[in-house]
Amino acid sequence: MCLVCCDGNQQIIQGLVTRLGEQLRAGAPPNWTFGNDWPMPSVIAEVVEQDGIPLAWVPRGDIVLALVQAEGIEARRAILADRETDILEDCTTCFDNMTGVRPVGFLENAREAAAAFRDGHARAAQALATVVLDATLRLLYITPAFSYRGVRTRLVGVWEDASLQDMRPALVLAAIPGALKEFWPDRGDSVPARFNRHASAHTVHAEQYTRTNALVAIMTITSLLREAHESEWYLEADTQRPHPGI
Repeated sequence: MCLVCCDGNQQIIQGLVTRLGEQLRAGAPPNWTFGNDWPMPSVIAEVVEQDGIPLAWVPRGDIVLALVQAEGIEARRAILADRETDILEDCTTCFDNMTGVRPVGFLENAREAAAAFRDGHARAAQALATVVLDATLRLLYITPAFSYRGVRTRLVGVWEDASLQDMRPALVLAAIPGALKEFWPDRGDSVPARFNRHASAHTVHAEQYTRTNALVAIMTITSLLREAHESEWYLEADTQRPHPGI
């Protein structure tokens, strides 16, 4: 009798594991083409949150795996530098799959940032991508009391609080807080080495304006615009539209 019970419990547990796996794959970003070699989503999220590298919608699956398996941020940034052509291609493919994005200037300027990077103008690409990110956040989180600190506070921990159903949008948004970390040059703050909205807007320092940061900025707006399009977070200031609800 006990053996029968144990066998039945094992079947129940296996069924739950299978269903959870199915839900995970259903809610995962389409660029997660891992086959049977799936890393834990929490490990992927850790890279996104700690290093500010978007991993939803872009880049392609083998690059996501390489980034997740790399030891530390410097190794990950080296992978970004080595695979920048492929990553830029992935961003362009994302843009091509977006139709009807309004206002159209968001997508047009995102494309122009990618083109500037491709043509060797990384600093111009980073500056334009930063403006697109800024404008997108202001419309997604439009309130009379809008502040970057408020958006950052809202999004810190968004991954931990998300359900499996919201895994993809949560992962998109989890890349944002690091880019909004406060930076006050007049207070003597050190210029951050990773992509930062404030440092990109208020300095022209070589520590901030790098090819890798430009690429991360383009990846960030690609991921955010693609998710906004997919989840119908309308980018129009004069309409009643859903905000990111997670």
